[in-house]
Amino acid sequence: MDKCETVLLDTNCLLDLAEDRAPQAAPLRQVIGGYRNDEYELVAAAITASENPKRGAPPKTWEEFVSLLDRAGLPGLWALSPMGYWDVTFWGHALWTDEAMKQLEQKVHAILAPSLDMEDRVDEPRWRNTKCDVQLVWTALWHEVDVLITSDKGILSKARSLAKLGINVLAPASFVAAGIPRGQVAKDGH
Repeated sequence: MDKCETVLLDTNCLLDLAEDRAPQAAPLRQVIGGYRNDEYELVAAAITASENPKRGAPPKTWEEFVSLLDRAGLPGLWALSPMGYWDVTFWGHALWTDEAMKQLEQKVHAILAPSLDMEDRVDEPRWRNTKCDVQLVWTALWHEVDVLITSDKGILSKARSLAKLGINVLAPASFVAAGIPRGQVAKDGH
């Protein structure tokens, strides 16, 4: 068992909270309760501001992302920076990259979207969605987050493979059902 110090909520979770979507909103409110009770640190990923989610409208400006956090009941929540990409990430909310960062991104991409060429932007919406999913997981890994909470079925289906890279991926209800207090998170993502 490792310490559970930091939990990252993905884009879908923030939208579920902001729009009070069932069935995800109820367990997510419990996650927020654990955060407010100082059981763990809760963060978001700045890549959320760039994502083009299937449900809801994506933020088009950084201010809209901040507004999403407010509507989700998480004003001022810290947003961890992804790798910087022109025309994708927001200036001042992304990191300059080095070789180690790129190698980690390639590992994540190989798990999440092995058949999609990272450089092929012919299908821009699909490319952006994949890039943002990869950067969400990359951000969690790079910033040493303990648990990534997501309702994205594609990411959840790769939880075991992602655990081998060092991130626990759980659905909101699974996180709550596990009753994970500070200091208790399984290595295999379950």
